[in-house]
Amino acid sequence: MKKTALFLLTASILAATLGCHRVARVVSPGSEFAQKPTRAERAALAAIPKSMNAPVENKVRMANVRTTFVKHSDVKTYKLNLQRVPEVYKAEIKYYTENALKYLGYAPAENAPVLVTVEVAAVQANGRRVPVMYKVEAAQNGAQIWSMQASCNGDKRIDVNYYFPGLVAAGLAYFGENRVQPVHNVPKYPIYLQAVTLR
Repeated sequence: MKKTALFLLTASILAATLGCHRVARVVSPGSEFAQKPTRAERAALAAIPKSMNAPVENKVRMANVRTTFVKHSDVKTYKLNLQRVPEVYKAEIKYYTENALKYLGYAPAENAPVLVTVEVAAVQANGRRVPVMYKVEAAQNGAQIWSMQASCNGDKRIDVNYYFPGLVAAGLAYFGENRVQPVHNVPKYPIYLQAVTLR
């Protein structure tokens, strides 16, 4: 009897408390009631450089492409130079670039005569767009033999990592040419995108 009376008293006190005070609802991040981040919050998160496991989904639709070509290399082995790539992006840029070079028939080698240098730049601007650029140059015995450069204006709310596969793929369409292509539709030529994202 005493236990029952104590339980009823506790229940009455709890009911009275809930009736007088609003109970805050705790929402877990994965809940359907969780509030979605605002545009400003997404932009702030995307502005923080971060590494991702390649490959990721391509977000490039249109790219500006510039290619130069002097000659084919005498050998098809290369050594990769990533000193012009921010440290946080090196692993994924290495992945996409090596796949692109494999598509072109090149293989990595420690003492290769062909030096392939990669450069990546992403400038956080005040506006909504973020210019993103990828450039790769090949030199044999100190003389440039070819280069490919692709750039796009990304959405500042999206991590720049999602533009890397499309930019690396864009130059492949014009390899072996001296070409300036103001607008290249990346999804229109999926063979090149598949080449750089192949696991």
